[in-house]
Amino acid sequence: HQIVRENRLEIRTEEGLASLEKQRDGGFVVRSEKGEYRARRVILATGQRGNPRKLGVPGEEREGVYHRLYSPRHYHDKDILVVGGGNSAVEAALVLAEQNRVRLSYRGSELARIFKDNERKLNEAVAQKRIELILNSNVKEFSGKTAALEIDRGGHREPRTVPCDYAFVLIGAELPVKFLKSLGIRMENE
Repeated sequence: HQIVRENRLEIRTEEGLASLEKQRDGGFVVRSEKGEYRARRVILATGQRGNPRKLGVPGEEREGVYHRLYSPRHYHDKDILVVGGGNSAVEAALVLAEQNRVRLSYRGSELARIFKDNERKLNEAVAQKRIELILNSNVKEFSGKTAALEIDRGGHREPRTVPCDYAFVLIGAELPVKFLKSLGIRMENE
């Protein structure tokens, strides 16, 4: 904030970038859904994660279903479903399990991509019944205070409904590669 004040920078937030055109004078025309701006320089700050991947199931956009975990200590004595099989999902489940009833749903048969320390901590939490690990499961719908899962039991699909005050869908992110390329930016591996 100090840098913004000292340099009298004009900041536009919550305005998606629609297009960016380089001008002959070296400047840029920047268009958003709210307006058009001219700039000498443009900084693209997409964040390290990009856009969160979605499950694409009914109810995913309802209040109480999130794609990031910001304040885990905010949740207390709740039924929480964490979806995902990577380190982010496991770490979220572990911290949420300190004060809540947590289920971790993963579509695969094992969590193969997690750090050894996370694996050890998760195994301990499962053994102590602080986390219920539901492997081979896919979320089919979020509804009210429940989530509908489908569990693959070796070819036989079994439906299961679990209580769900909150859900955290932590299944990775997509970089906006197509959009960045449309701006003329080359990717590192090109």
